[in-house]
Amino acid sequence: MDTIEDIKKQYPIVNGLVDGRIVRDSVPNMDSISASLDDYEILPGIREVKFNNNEITKLPQYYSSSEELRTKKLADAIKNSNQITPLIVVIDKEGSYILEGGHRYDALREIGAKSYPAVIVVDTETILENNKINEQDAIILTQNDEINQQLKQLVNSWKSKGIDIVSYVSNGKLHISRIVVPKELRGQGYGSSAMQDLTKFADQNNLIITLSPATDFGASSVNRLKQFYKKFGFVVNKGKYKDYTISDTMYRNPITKIITESLKQKLKTVFGN
Repeated sequence: MDTIEDIKKQYPIVNGLVDGRIVRDSVPNMDSISASLDDYEILPGIREVKFNNNEITKLPQYYSSSEELRTKKLADAIKNSNQITPLIVVIDKEGSYILEGGHRYDALREIGAKSYPAVIVVDTETILENNKINEQDAIILTQNDEINQQLKQLVNSWKSKGIDIVSYVSNGKLHISRIVVPKELRGQGYGSSAMQDLTKFADQNNLIITLSPATDFGASSVNRLKQFYKKFGFVVNKGKYKDYTISDTMYRNPITKIITESLKQKLKTVFGN
């Protein structure tokens, strides 16, 4: 089993294109990671995974005609749009497997793709079991565990008030999967108060917050959600703010980092390089 640093080198971060296809920003079903694994590390950014020779030369096997039809329709859609949504791939002591995106994986094989984009998740429990994690990785994992415990306490405090928050910390980032305010509590400032607590927590721990606004949990408009998050310092992950190490569609730098960068710029103006 390789160390985390070895895995990072094996799967390079992409710059918006993989195998000539445009990589979409959003990654669906990120919640499946925490639902499937206990101890894990999400590598930063979207990364390129290459098909091996056996995957390239052999077409997928289907267990029903409807499954084959569905996959081939998806293959045509990918080919015509020249765009692909990232998959989620888990690395453990046995190798790698697709956690989310199995149909996309088969569809890409149908059209002869050489590689695909994915969020890479390392099953750190298996790395620790095999005693092949280096000292730096161990320190990072310990820090993540401590911060996640603090985050759990914060999330539970809001859960007791009826607010559902799903989030986790990995690689210096606080990812928020969802914040759900029940209908009977909306319009009373609960969402804003919860976000204030989360941004304060992120600033105290020097964490970037990432999220992808969606209407899956009762919100009426993605644009309204974006405007809400912008009030707390979030930016849309595109254009001059595009960060290829972040797979979510919005992010917020910690205030400490913003102040540091601002101070650096002022010092550079006064004293030069």
